[in-house]
Amino acid sequence: MQFGTFDQFYEATWSGLRGFLRSRGVHPDFLDDLLQESYLRFLAKPPRGKHFNQKKAYLYQIAIRIQIDQARRENFPRTQTSDYSPELEGQLQAKLDWSYLLNQLSEKECNLLWLAYAEEFSHEEISKIMGLQRSSIKVLLYRIKSKLKHYLE
Repeated sequence: MQFGTFDQFYEATWSGLRGFLRSRGVHPDFLDDLLQESYLRFLAKPPRGKHFNQKKAYLYQIAIRIQIDQARRENFPRTQTSDYSPELEGQLQAKLDWSYLLNQLSEKECNLLWLAYAEEFSHEEISKIMGLQRSSIKVLLYRIKSKLKHYLE
């Protein structure tokens, strides 16, 4: 990968990847380390595809695997981020409700939701990132949405 090309790729993807890792509960003390490790591994073994979305999907796959490995090896603490402010009590309640809903889901389910709706990856890209069959992604997303709907009723 050319240096200028990587700079552009990094600028286009770092905030999304950081948000993804943060949403997964990565402790703030480890967030930047995990983010940079993902890019280092990305550079060490570049993806085969040349399309931007293929590179992005590969980067997310690396980050997920690093997070899982680190959590297993070092038992990284997970945090729920919520800042309290009296003026924003309504927003705080909404965050708490959302946190409650996300706690009802497995890590795999949270990852699927984030990749599909926050990052807007296609089902094929999600299947490569998560190591699942493409045909099961639509079914899994439907089940997750049904599960969330059940909790909201």
